[in-house]
Amino acid sequence: MRLAALLAAAVLTGCGGGGGDVPAPVPAPTPDPNAARVAATAATATSSANACAAAQPFYWEIGNGAGKLA
Repeated sequence: MRLAALLAAAVLTGCGGGGGDVPAPVPAPTPDPNAARVAATAATATSSANACAAAQPFYWEIGNGAGKLA
């Protein structure tokens, strides 16, 4: 009887204690380090009070070798 209890305890311990499936917590999203740049770009692109207003609508993108920044 004692051997059966030890064996059951060993099996449950090896399987994570038999607590069921507990999902891992979801990490918080990483804030976009370029959020201010993106906001400034969008404000400039849609403003009617800048030198580019006559060329609207247009598309532009700012980036580097690592990818798009704004």
